[in-house]
Amino acid sequence: MLSKEQRIKNTILILIILILISAGVIISIYDNHLIKTHISEDMQEKNRHINKVFNLFINEMDREISQRTDKMLCKEARKEFFNQNRDALYKLVKDDYEDMIKSNSFLKIVTFRLPDGSAFLRVHKPEMYGDSLNTKRKIIIDTITTQKRQFGFELGKLRMTHRVVTPIFYNDTFIGVVEIGIEPEYIIEKMNNLFDIKSSLFVKDDNLEVSLDKNLENRSRVGNFVFARGSNIIKYNLNQIDLSKNSFRILFQNRKYHINVIDLLDHKGNVAAKILVYYDLTKANEEFFSLMKKNLIAIFLVIFMLFIVLNIGLNYFLKKIDQLYLNVLKKDKMMLQQSKLASMGEMIGNIAHQWRQPLSVISTSASGLRLQNELKILDDEQLNNSVECIVNSTKYLSQTIDDFISFVKNSQDAVEFDIKENLEKNLGILKGSLKIHEVNVFLDSQNKIIKGFPNELTQVFINIVHNAKDALKSNTLNNRLVFVSTISDENSIKIIIKDNAGGIPEDIISKIFDPYFTTKGDSDGTGLGLYMSYRIINENMGGSIKVENIEYEYEGKVHKGAQFSITLPLT
Repeated sequence: MLSKEQRIKNTILILIILILISAGVIISIYDNHLIKTHISEDMQEKNRHINKVFNLFINEMDREISQRTDKMLCKEARKEFFNQNRDALYKLVKDDYEDMIKSNSFLKIVTFRLPDGSAFLRVHKPEMYGDSLNTKRKIIIDTITTQKRQFGFELGKLRMTHRVVTPIFYNDTFIGVVEIGIEPEYIIEKMNNLFDIKSSLFVKDDNLEVSLDKNLENRSRVGNFVFARGSNIIKYNLNQIDLSKNSFRILFQNRKYHINVIDLLDHKGNVAAKILVYYDLTKANEEFFSLMKKNLIAIFLVIFMLFIVLNIGLNYFLKKIDQLYLNVLKKDKMMLQQSKLASMGEMIGNIAHQWRQPLSVISTSASGLRLQNELKILDDEQLNNSVECIVNSTKYLSQTIDDFISFVKNSQDAVEFDIKENLEKNLGILKGSLKIHEVNVFLDSQNKIIKGFPNELTQVFINIVHNAKDALKSNTLNNRLVFVSTISDENSIKIIIKDNAGGIPEDIISKIFDPYFTTKGDSDGTGLGLYMSYRIINENMGGSIKVENIEYEYEGKVHKGAQFSITLPLT
């Protein structure tokens, strides 16, 4: 069977393990949350960076096209366009066009248009001209109307392209526009070099009416957007696509992909299409789970090390506690012995007072018998009376010795005893001393059985009544009173002991149960009596003891004194 100390240690260790595991789980959850948050913030930052870079590339491309357009539109070229000399214009702009294609393979359109919007020269296809198939195109119409350069995405014969439409003037006369279109993949390719991403294009369906690419009308849709081109990852997972969000995730072939949605705006700032750029999250997830695994291992290694350290520390701590407990126990035993010896001294004094009368009776009876015998006047009746008196006195002396021996014995086990009988016996022990000091004691008790330590209760009673007697001795009272009474309910009995010695000073009443506190001086008191009384009642007998100053009326007169209340549980 495990010792009490071992059970306490095991309980503490189990609690520590539970606390450490709980702390580890909480730290792990929080740590994983931080990792997820960090990864999520990284992705959000990457999304913002992608959008920012996309816009930067758009602006850079617009500036470059504008510069190349201005270079291409030299004075001779504007003159030949004004004179509508197609061949001459083609020869003048051909080299600039080829330079553009060399620097940007995604440049698909360079078209000169007349003020009515009809195609005068398609530099990329010079054999095609004279048509007005693009007169419905908004960017062309608005550039002709405002005669200002326009930038934006628009769907045309050669699919969705980013277009820069520049008005052309000759001698301050508006003579037409030149349109340059570049597929958005030009920007995507540049971004892919930076971010390792792929893309798909969705075209808003209200652009279809100006497109010659009729195949788009039969393509798959997501809301009012049509899938134009891109990866099968997007094409075969349209049910997971949500174009109303800036970013989202999809699952394809057991791999997660993060999707970032970029709006392609027309020249008026309206959404003309959407590019979905996406990248594989598998690596990020693997990194997350790897970090989580490492963190868990580190946390539980720390918990294991803490457990070992705490176990060693707990063993050391328990040894110190055992040592401290033994020291305290030794000190308590010494204090109890001191208190017991003081009570024994008081009891011996009381016994001495009680023995004087019966010893005097014995001495007187014996002397009388001897004198009567010498005078030859001793008869049987006188002999019997004297012997009976001597026998009764010796019985009384024997009873007081038994009471003293009973008090001195240390009982280890609680026993059942009657409160009234205990109080009567205690007052019998104190009777002689109280009588000498003219202290009148009144007992009003009930017969109630309790379980406890009667000798220790005797010690408490003697301490309290002895203190009351000493307080009464120092007062010039004509009537010195001590009242002992009991009241009870279903669960407990209360012993009340009060005097009329004037009470305990208020500045010390809260200290009287403290160890070594005394008002009698070192020669007359140890300061242990009431302290041990408090320990006996509260710790040994499971009750409580308190003191207060009270005023009460007796025989028409108001008295003031200290009242001790001892509450004990009934059997």
